[in-house]
Amino acid sequence: MDPSKYHLSDFLEDDSFRKWALEVPSAEYDQWQKHFAASPGMQKNMLEARQLIRDLKDAQAIPADKELEEKIWRSVQPRKARISILTVFKVAASVTILAGLFGYYWYTKSPFGPNVSLLAVEIVQSNDSQQTRTVALEDGTQVQLSPGSSIHYGETFNRSDRRVVLEGEAFFDVARNPEKPFLVIANGLVTRVLGTSFTVSSNEREVSVSVKTGRVEVISQENYERLKDADKRQSATMVLKPNQMAVFSKKEASLTRALVAEPLIVNPSARPATLSFDNTPATEVFDRLADAYNIEIIYDPDTFSQCRLTVSLEDDQLFEKLDVICRTFNAEYRLSDAKILIEGKGCKF
Repeated sequence: MDPSKYHLSDFLEDDSFRKWALEVPSAEYDQWQKHFAASPGMQKNMLEARQLIRDLKDAQAIPADKELEEKIWRSVQPRKARISILTVFKVAASVTILAGLFGYYWYTKSPFGPNVSLLAVEIVQSNDSQQTRTVALEDGTQVQLSPGSSIHYGETFNRSDRRVVLEGEAFFDVARNPEKPFLVIANGLVTRVLGTSFTVSSNEREVSVSVKTGRVEVISQENYERLKDADKRQSATMVLKPNQMAVFSKKEASLTRALVAEPLIVNPSARPATLSFDNTPATEVFDRLADAYNIEIIYDPDTFSQCRLTVSLEDDQLFEKLDVICRTFNAEYRLSDAKILIEGKGCKF
């Protein structure tokens, strides 16, 4: 294509131009110098594209995300009304050099690390529909993208690592690979797994991770980057099991653990009949529930030593079961750090 007909996005997609912008020696370097000197009509777009590439190259030195965005927009659109930076990514559909360049900033500020080349293409998978969209990744992982959500990953995905950036919400069914942990980076939180299924949901205020199967590790992005020592990083990592979730508050930089809204039976040996009780002692009732849902239930055996239960709870949700049990046992339950605490006066005859 004739460079005199280039738009801004064309310059950004041209490998030889990017090298010229970064003053990297190449066979075409002198030719771009001549274009710049001899074509005043091209200079504006060339200068804007060069400034954008250099700004993103120097992104690590900029202290805040907002400052980076403002600087880019001042250089790229000095006289135009400000629009969402996501609009820029639509220049060349879902896979663009612009997305790759902006992705470089996120990579260098996240666990993608500084080894990702500025010139690496970033792949963007988006869901602009009103239904869930399933995306199949190269490693066999299935991602169910919620409406309005997107994932970003490098073209080298599954070669050296498995890392994605999530905007919005998605359910991940990760193909197991102990040699290459799967990382999801979402708004300040890093989720690390080997092979499992879980949901990540992020917005401007917080990020939540809910586990369906397997084991999931979560850590703030700041700690992931700051703590290079494996033991120190491990101490700052929260491990989640099925039916557990973590909530990361970006404002307070806090990470808390809780139970998911509707826990599911995860023990394959826990048949529905196991949750049908016939004059069953309280200790057995609590133990059956704990085993079926893989949730720790804490109670005082002495307090509930005289309590027995006769009822079928096969079709009820966990918290509905607990409501019935607690009314029968003259007790109440509360949740703390993904555990269920049973407190009350117990049964007296």
